[in-house]
Amino acid sequence: PIWTPYLGFLAGLFGGLHVCRVLHPWMGVAFAAASVLMFVQWISQMKLTPADRRFITPKGMLEYFQYRNEDADVGKYNGGQKMLFWAAALGTLALLLSGIVMWLPQPIFGQRLREASYILHDAAFSLFFAMIIGHIYLGTAAEPGTFRSMILGTVTKSWARLHHPRWYREVMNQHPKTGS
Repeated sequence: PIWTPYLGFLAGLFGGLHVCRVLHPWMGVAFAAASVLMFVQWISQMKLTPADRRFITPKGMLEYFQYRNEDADVGKYNGGQKMLFWAAALGTLALLLSGIVMWLPQPIFGQRLREASYILHDAAFSLFFAMIIGHIYLGTAAEPGTFRSMILGTVTKSWARLHHPRWYREVMNQHPKTGS
């Protein structure tokens, strides 16, 4: 359990602490492998543009959360989504590397590196978890219309036009209007 025995009950959900100690490294490897697949799939779409750089400034984020100044140059992913992608990639790397150091026998890396890895692993997990909570909030309650995209994988034309106008224009140019 991370930092406190109060979270020890979570181990019971997975068969106890011993089972967790055995499963955790292997689940970490599976998580890292899945993350690599997602990274490869999305990296071409996650390059930061000048519009994205404006988005991630304090002023740009304030405008986003106040629903002001929708940028006409936002593509399929906005600056915040791209930053989440890069933060998740770095977080996964930190979890993987620190996990490997903790998993392998002590003589390979030395005691100090192992101790630092425990701190890094816990810190990376805590930040990653906070990021995921924020992502879930922004993808459901904070932005009307986004929950549908999480469940169905689609958004309405009006939502796309409002929140991701460049992407909307690109998609509509690829699929010209039919009689409907």
